[in-house]
Amino acid sequence: MRAVKLAFLIILFPAIVLAQKTYTLQGKITDAQNGEALPGANVMLKGTYYGAATDVSGNYRIPGVKEGTYNLEISLIGYKVIQRTALVVNDTSHLTNDFKLQSSALTLGTDIVVIGEKPLLDIESTESKKTIGSKEIEASVIENVTDLIRNQPGVVAEKNEIHIRGGRAYENSYLIDGLSIQDPFSGGTSGLMLSANSIEEVEVLTGGFNAEYGQSMSGVIEVKTKRGSEKLKGQFTYKTDKIGISNDNSDVGELSLSGPIPFTGKKGSFFVSGYALLSDTYLPHSHDLYSSIFGGSKYALRGSNNYSGLFKGIWEFSPTKKLVFSISGSANIDQGFSANEFENPTPDFNSYPFQYQYDLNNYNTQTRISNQTSFTWTHTTSPSFFYEM
Repeated sequence: MRAVKLAFLIILFPAIVLAQKTYTLQGKITDAQNGEALPGANVMLKGTYYGAATDVSGNYRIPGVKEGTYNLEISLIGYKVIQRTALVVNDTSHLTNDFKLQSSALTLGTDIVVIGEKPLLDIESTESKKTIGSKEIEASVIENVTDLIRNQPGVVAEKNEIHIRGGRAYENSYLIDGLSIQDPFSGGTSGLMLSANSIEEVEVLTGGFNAEYGQSMSGVIEVKTKRGSEKLKGQFTYKTDKIGISNDNSDVGELSLSGPIPFTGKKGSFFVSGYALLSDTYLPHSHDLYSSIFGGSKYALRGSNNYSGLFKGIWEFSPTKKLVFSISGSANIDQGFSANEFENPTPDFNSYPFQYQYDLNNYNTQTRISNQTSFTWTHTTSPSFFYEM
């Protein structure tokens, strides 16, 4: 009897498998700006072999999809990638999903627009990564990108040095818009003084990073600055701690302006920002700092004086061709008490000079300047190839 039942199940099993209900996903992909259909867009269910390409009318159709929860990804050269996460496929779900792609001059896969809930785990990611977006940065109580990095898991800040997972400070890699800002001689990163309102996104990689970061031994900190907006807009922020009995006589000012470049037909845009942080800190002195580089005390108004600026211009020749010009700089004028051997290898500048504790005005003034200028050309020639210069 058991043999008869077993033979019956063996015969019936293929029928059960074949009878398992499947579904067909379909929809239309269009341009978000003009509403035109986008042929040749790739529509894939990540982690599976299901996928399709849109036809000349922008329609896609994926048959044979089994019941479950999927992440749907839509990509096309010259447009931002869209990920529709937690897409449920069953009898009660919407099997027709239309999407509008936003044009982008960046390379395929660089800009990703997530629709739906963000997945708890990215099974395709090989590194330990923390990504902080502009909205999260605006909600944080920080002054610059360094303050933001200090608050991330796996990061420890000691004596103005940033240590990731116990590594030494110079074992980290620091990049702004894909370019390294480390001093090849000392390993310092004084060019990291960027204001919070000029940052679009910060990624902190604390291990397992890809081969493109092969020179890093401890961690990678990559900063993406904001780009110009379609309409002219600006922002000004002023902060002070002079409200109260105890304070460091600190003032912080931030100014940013962005918009389209005139007479470029919306192909060009710019972003410019300025930042200043002036403070007396906790040290007693009469503000008589003298910077020989800047010719006196004109910019040394307090015990610690920090300035930075950024200009970024973008020219999009086409959805696959883009030129970016960026120039940034920072200046710090103080007596070096908050500095460290990593940033300033000069002897006697990495500790407090107790011999001058009653006459700090006669101690040396230190001026640190960092400038960076870059031109970046990005060209995407096919779905599988692009180059940057």
